[in-house]
Amino acid sequence: MNNSNKNNNGIINDQLINKIINKRYKILEFINAGAFASVFKAIDLDASFLSKKDVFVAVKIMLKTKSKNAKLIIDRLNYEANTFAKLSFSKSVVNMKDVFDWENYYVIVMQLTQGTDFSKKFSAYSNILSTKEFIYYFEQIAKGLKEIHDSNIIHRDVKPANILITDDQKVKISDFGISKIKSIISETNENIFSPGTPRYTAPEQFMSFEAKKADFRFESDIYSVGVMMFEFITGTTLFLNTSSNQQDVKEREKQNFKRHVVKKVTRPRAINPNIPQAIENIIMHCLAKEWKNRYKNFDELLIDLQKAKQELSVKEDFPFMDWEHDKIAGIKNNYNIKYESFVNDFISKYLIPAFVILIALLILFVMMLIFR
Repeated sequence: MNNSNKNNNGIINDQLINKIINKRYKILEFINAGAFASVFKAIDLDASFLSKKDVFVAVKIMLKTKSKNAKLIIDRLNYEANTFAKLSFSKSVVNMKDVFDWENYYVIVMQLTQGTDFSKKFSAYSNILSTKEFIYYFEQIAKGLKEIHDSNIIHRDVKPANILITDDQKVKISDFGISKIKSIISETNENIFSPGTPRYTAPEQFMSFEAKKADFRFESDIYSVGVMMFEFITGTTLFLNTSSNQQDVKEREKQNFKRHVVKKVTRPRAINPNIPQAIENIIMHCLAKEWKNRYKNFDELLIDLQKAKQELSVKEDFPFMDWEHDKIAGIKNNYNIKYESFVNDFISKYLIPAFVILIALLILFVMMLIFR
């Protein structure tokens, strides 16, 4: 990526390199950018001076929006920063250290964590975890989100990109509360909001989005974890995406609404019968359409994960599902997974080597003509 280009978020990365923000954070290098913000590696000059060694942080920078209530936005950001400070000593979350406005930007300073996000970590394995891996990682995810919930914070955007795996295989939850900060920055009316990432968004969030009335619940985070569980045990998405890239925003929102609010969820064992029944029951409990039918908290989820680890049965505590629908959907998903796997293997094992051999023979033929 050319850092001198302006990102979709309106930030020109090169203009910020070597800048000292708020008389404390010196921007060192660009890390990545999204639609909402750019993230940079920086050095905390105050902490480095006190500790006599470099202290690095991640700095997320967003352009200010035009608002008549700029002071109200800052006050609310400061309030949120104080709320997030409750988790400053947690080992399970990426700590948020500071939130402030600077020049034409809003700035969030976070702990810099060395690691890989959950989806990239296992992409080489088609994002399919073994039962042992599944329990190991999702226990840590549940414990991290439990800490966040115990501090009376709803994450609001749980997804693989916000789950970091450190080099020593520990899980850290990132960007908790960022979705709320986005809402504060983008508008001062919390009754108008954008839900989290649609692929992992709970039905009640879509319904409240339609009604233009915010309805964020702790159980919504549990649904998002359920979507991730489904994906990483089956290797396929919860709902196959049939939408076109040419669809407008409203049409895509309509499709996402239908999938999460109305469409039936396929049982994981219909896709892969080798998935333990206990794991399937846990996932389906998380994915209940009605938030009242899900786990009430992560303590309950952790109890069932422990049962699954010990190969004990887990109660089937969700409404009756359509097995015939599951069977048909499972066959289709299974076929898609096997087809994609076959194509990838065929390309890597046969096409690429054949192409290399062909190029080598072509070079040899040309050399023979030259030196004849």
